[in-house]
Amino acid sequence: MVDQIENSKSTALIAEDDAMIRELVALYLDRMGYQVLEASDGREAIDLIADQKEDHLKLIVTDLVMPKAGGAEVVQSARSSGKCDKILIISGFTEDLSFLEKTIKDGSAFLKKPFTFDDFAAKVEDLQKLAS
Repeated sequence: MVDQIENSKSTALIAEDDAMIRELVALYLDRMGYQVLEASDGREAIDLIADQKEDHLKLIVTDLVMPKAGGAEVVQSARSSGKCDKILIISGFTEDLSFLEKTIKDGSAFLKKPFTFDDFAAKVEDLQKLAS
């Protein structure tokens, strides 16, 4: 699997309320060459998105279920602001597949927890191959 993405200075945001998973995903993103911003809940992620310059965020990885604001709100904020169109949604909760179908659109992907680095890297690579 790829160890580095093409642009080693790309910035990614991980929004995840579980500190262990957030740290692991941040490590994965760092290993792939991203500069990483971390948010411990959805509200913090939305604030970080709002603070970014247009086209600064190359990838957002967000948990679906978080306190203060969920992954759907994070996705909506990113899309409506135009700050990022590559979004990987991660969750262990997949009972509401109709919600996921509505949330996942072009430029987005879903990865069920738990996952390996290879699973994660493959999803990120697929997202990066999509035209901006």
